[in-house]
Amino acid sequence: MLLTLSISILFLSIVSCKDKVIIADSSKGVLPTLNYLKHLNNFLKKLDPYPENFTLQYLPVCELTDEQGNFVAKLCSDSTELNVACTQKYIKGNFLPTILCFNEYPDTPTLEECVGRSIDCSEEAAEITSNIKKCVESNEGQNLMKKARKALPIANRTPNGFINKKAALFNKAPKEQLCGLKSLKSQEACQPCRRS
Repeated sequence: MLLTLSISILFLSIVSCKDKVIIADSSKGVLPTLNYLKHLNNFLKKLDPYPENFTLQYLPVCELTDEQGNFVAKLCSDSTELNVACTQKYIKGNFLPTILCFNEYPDTPTLEECVGRSIDCSEEAAEITSNIKKCVESNEGQNLMKKARKALPIANRTPNGFINKKAALFNKAPKEQLCGLKSLKSQEACQPCRRS
């Protein structure tokens, strides 16, 4: 389950592009994208290799302009209170920016806290990627993938050259889903995954 909308609103400068992971095609709308992220987070829940009361989640970042014209950012949720317009406004190349971080349940972290708990480029990231791959390839994981594919149909165009008819974002797990994971703190996290 994605977190409820964060009360804290932070200036966009706190979270730069390098802190985000491009994770999901949003061309079909924000709510289906969030529904897809929910399925992806189910994979992470099944792994449970983390400290007690901590979970690793993909959290979508909602960006907007406040009354003074300043850019601000907060964590979005899939609740009925989601401000779809403010999320869609800042989608780049049909991809919704998200951040992968640890969360101490049931707390709702601020965006700044989430950045502090995000995964660095390390052996830990490689291990998590491996664990998620095993989970995705299991029978239960494959069933979740089918649900995820239904949530977002295969795209017929190639925004950023990242997805196409033959290899949609949801048909090749986990590399395409986690392309920003190993380079979360680098500029590469903002680009389509080109790693082998």
